[in-house]
Amino acid sequence: MPYLFEVDRNRVSVVRHDIALPQLAAASQFDLAVDLDQAALHHRLGQPSGRTQSLDFQELIQTNGLALRRVVLLAGPVRVVSHSPFRTLYDSILTEFPVHPTLPGRNATMFEIRESDGTSTSYAAMADILMAVAPNNPVSGDDLANEDLSLGESHPGYRWLTWSGDTPTGFFAGAEETWDRSPGRFRVYTAVDPRWQGRGAGRELWNHCLSALLDKHEVTALNCETRADQERGIRFLQDRGFVLKKSARESELEVIGYDLTEHLRRRRGLLAQGIEFLSMAELSADDPAWFGKYHELRMEFQADMMYPPTPLTLEEHWAEHRSNREFDPSMTLVAVRDGEWMAYTALWQSGADPTLWWTSLTGVGRAHRRLGLASALKTTAIEAVQQRGGSRIRTDNDARNPMFKINQAFGFRLLPDVQTWHRPLQGEDDVREVLR
Repeated sequence: MPYLFEVDRNRVSVVRHDIALPQLAAASQFDLAVDLDQAALHHRLGQPSGRTQSLDFQELIQTNGLALRRVVLLAGPVRVVSHSPFRTLYDSILTEFPVHPTLPGRNATMFEIRESDGTSTSYAAMADILMAVAPNNPVSGDDLANEDLSLGESHPGYRWLTWSGDTPTGFFAGAEETWDRSPGRFRVYTAVDPRWQGRGAGRELWNHCLSALLDKHEVTALNCETRADQERGIRFLQDRGFVLKKSARESELEVIGYDLTEHLRRRRGLLAQGIEFLSMAELSADDPAWFGKYHELRMEFQADMMYPPTPLTLEEHWAEHRSNREFDPSMTLVAVRDGEWMAYTALWQSGADPTLWWTSLTGVGRAHRRLGLASALKTTAIEAVQQRGGSRIRTDNDARNPMFKINQAFGFRLLPDVQTWHRPLQGEDDVREVLR
């Protein structure tokens, strides 16, 4: 299957890898096309109809006034842009046309894309890239590995890294949605180390990996997360037809020295009503029916979310639970009365910063709302993090979610919003735009 390379303003990018030469005129504007398999050259200067013309290399050299603004190279056996056959041919073009300053020089940045080998070294490299992009959002290689593990066997996921020599410069992640399990929905993400941004690495990585994903699956829609302060990423998505689907208000609370006196007083009122606040570790040790109660409560309050996930069967939930290595039963806190599970909150510890804890989910059963259970669970969570030596708790909520107001009342400080951008793929025009 041929690869289509584009040379344009000091960068070399993979544009498509599923295109044949007869389709080239309709698919991409170009001045010179080189087919390494056929050793043929094609150009389209001054031909508005888009027809291509073949000529040998010597004739091309002798053509006066050839303005090489964009050069496209087709190569079947070449797997990466830094492969020596491509480099040799590219250098020969530079030798024959040294007077055209719009072509990249011999030292132009080349990038090689490799699928992740799933090792801890690869995950650590991706975590380092994320930390360089967003240093205030700690993430570790173990966090990313756990994220992939939680997909399970039924939800495909892929990661690619792009390299300049031995240096990882960015990565792409794509996985079938586990929140909204409608067929063909994938979440994708690209991150490029800031030191390598502006050199075409992001576009090359995006086009290469997304093309590979589209080859493997019938993709009907893409979701991509970014943050409200990542302007470059937002522009990248908007240029490819993504629209903002939702925005979550991320916030953080400093728990060192946090005074819980008034909150503990209010919780005592609930304790007087026979409500206990226990960890799932305690409950599961004494109640063989614990997981069924957990499943029923979670499915109930998730159905009432602003953007509800696809419901899970008990068996699907159990499989997800067993694969979730971040789950900590001692930090999943449940409000219980007479054996009935009324509400719960779950926290997990950051692998990159052990003093940071994330709230993954807090919810109250429909029959027990407006009793103050969510605030009491928040109090219990802060207390538990303090006892573990933690310094911060982070969470995110839709601004319309009652938990957002509760967090604000506790003093959570707002951080940049987490945005989800959406792009339906309903035909070839959509694919062309998203692979621009």
